[in-house]
Amino acid sequence: MTFSQDIARELRDIRGFEKNTIKTIYNPFDFNELKEKADSNYSGSISLPGKYIITVSTLTSRKRVDRTIYAFKKIIKNDPELKLIILGDGELRLKLDDDVKKLGMENNVIFLGFQPNPYYYISKAKLLMLTSDSEGLPTVLIESLILGVPVVSTDCPTGPAEILCGWGEENLVKINSDCSDQIVINELAHKASKVISHSYTSDEVAIKSGLERFEENVIAKQWEELAENYD
Repeated sequence: MTFSQDIARELRDIRGFEKNTIKTIYNPFDFNELKEKADSNYSGSISLPGKYIITVSTLTSRKRVDRTIYAFKKIIKNDPELKLIILGDGELRLKLDDDVKKLGMENNVIFLGFQPNPYYYISKAKLLMLTSDSEGLPTVLIESLILGVPVVSTDCPTGPAEILCGWGEENLVKINSDCSDQIVINELAHKASKVISHSYTSDEVAIKSGLERFEENVIAKQWEELAENYD
């Protein structure tokens, strides 16, 4: 049993599992609960900027938040009022802060650390970025889409391409041995700028994302069918 088609594919290709021995069922998401949390202001005295993009991540080497920061430097050339909010903590916090200072973006990048209700911040963003080297099935992408916020992500193993299958190449940036970091950063900035300028509505995001596959009732039915077939 896997929670991702990509992981199932890896098990078949690398581990040699037979196709009919692997079943994929996504983890369920409570859409209403997410939207209720997004409407609840747990931010205290934090004042949010009028227009911003966001990344939600542990600040570790695998998550490559530095890519987001360097791409953002290019994004604001055409949109200088835009801000970047970074939610999360980790061992690279000070280094990333130094990167921001080196790029002269102290007034554009806001580190908010860990927040108990990230959905409040995500729901008001123009875009969520994920720029990792690897993931499992990054739930933050799914949660952002449920909240009507488009995303741009690296096409890392595993999950982003599977989640964003309805968007084609519009929101994915390839990372491989043929792509230097500078090429990846340039592509992230280019695609992020296009998505921001499009100003997708929540309904458009939902339709393009095919979110029904993550709904609780759909997942429950799949488990019921699995149990019936097992019997």
